[in-house]
Amino acid sequence: MKRYAVAGLGFAWILGLPACQGCGSRNGVSDGAAGNDAAATDGGGGGGGDAGDSGAATDAGGTSADSGAGNALAEWCATVAAGACGVIFSCCDAAAQADNGGSEAACESMLVTDCMGSGIGGPLAAGTTVLDPARLADCDAQLTALAASCDIDVNSVLFLTCLRAFVGQQPEGGTCTVLSDLEWLECADGTCVGGTCQPWLQSGDDCVGVAGQQCDLVTLRCIDDGLGGGTCGAPLADGTACINDEACVSLYCDPATSQCAPSSGTLVCNSF
Repeated sequence: MKRYAVAGLGFAWILGLPACQGCGSRNGVSDGAAGNDAAATDGGGGGGGDAGDSGAATDAGGTSADSGAGNALAEWCATVAAGACGVIFSCCDAAAQADNGGSEAACESMLVTDCMGSGIGGPLAAGTTVLDPARLADCDAQLTALAASCDIDVNSVLFLTCLRAFVGQQPEGGTCTVLSDLEWLECADGTCVGGTCQPWLQSGDDCVGVAGQQCDLVTLRCIDDGLGGGTCGAPLADGTACINDEACVSLYCDPATSQCAPSSGTLVCNSF
């Protein structure tokens, strides 16, 4: 059983997922993110055109599906980069801000460049995952709220809300590609195991030593029993004894108390 090391992955990892094939254009990137040049696209297609100019934005020989996938990825990248940079420049210290471009505009441009080369583009182009605008709007709202409160680890928003703006289209048994830490990306209700979509493990199922299948991170967590085993169960509330971060609603098991706790204060900046 593969478990998510959510609290340790960091935002840079999320925007630097393995390079995709057919990511398409960078059309639709707005504001500071739009200023980034076409280096993030493959092969020199028109990088920064008008959102409706799909022909100019695709690589030579590209398809409208590639363009649509590129636009969806660009929209997600621009939204998440703007939200994350808002958090960095509202909550984090000068060193973290300097490491992320020194200004919000430069930060957004840098993160969008990384994001547009991510492994999400391939499934989008293939139509095996789609972007849900309502979920993306929820991601945007949560990142905006986090920039005001600075009170949780940003990874919990990125993983549980922002990445889940992508909705898998493959049914159980459908063909899929295993992407590290994104095994659920193409599956409508489960994870990709050995090239086919398999259902989520259910509450009470063993989640340690089970090849491929996973507890649904949104509704269940793999609760470590401290004896080398674990089962899928409801996320643990703050103040509950814990062993691993994943088990907690907050995605943070305080090592000082071995209890689930809000990942408040400077922890919000640990991802950057």
